[in-house]
Amino acid sequence: MTSKTDIIKDFCTTLLQFFEALSDTFDNCPACKNIVEIYHTYKKKNPSFGLNTITSYHKAMSKYYNKDLNDYVHELAKLPLVSTLEITDKWKVSDAETRDAMAEYVNALNDKAKMFHLLDAVPDSLMGKVETIQSKISDKLKKNEKGEIDLDSISLGDLVRTVQSEIGDPSKLNINQGDLMSMASTLMSTMGQQAPGAGAGAGGGLDVASLMSMLGQFKK
Repeated sequence: MTSKTDIIKDFCTTLLQFFEALSDTFDNCPACKNIVEIYHTYKKKNPSFGLNTITSYHKAMSKYYNKDLNDYVHELAKLPLVSTLEITDKWKVSDAETRDAMAEYVNALNDKAKMFHLLDAVPDSLMGKVETIQSKISDKLKKNEKGEIDLDSISLGDLVRTVQSEIGDPSKLNINQGDLMSMASTLMSTMGQQAPGAGAGAGGGLDVASLMSMLGQFKK
């Protein structure tokens, strides 16, 4: 199950990789050459660096998550640390390949910040039930002749009943249904990713967003 701590760690790793890429690409820029060292200094001095950074990032950038970076790169330049890099000017002079790489990093940061925000809205009492749900569902899943998890081995009815037995009525939880649907599309930890060859970033089990989304769809 993806945890908030995991997401913060992944966000910080991606941010550092972004800074490293900028440092390598714009090696004539003193600010870019120093940004990696500055990042490490800030992180070392502030135990809450990761939480504060992902929170402030989401607050500033959430309105642009579904937009093209070209439309909001100037807003990115206002963020702490990034503000020293003159990233708007660098975007303007970059070729298509460099822009694509920059956009890939920023989109990854957007996804992780959005995921954290949505997961942070899930009550701790609900999160505590997810492992129980995962265990019960895993017990019902079977594998095919290739040793891969067969998602057809459990019916939607069985799945919903298992989830509902632990969670109850999702409408009584203090969670926005739109956020639940968004989280379901963002989080990558789904049942099928337990199977071999699921790819990078795969996680085991069924995440809370998918559980809630399925249950919400069933109840409509």
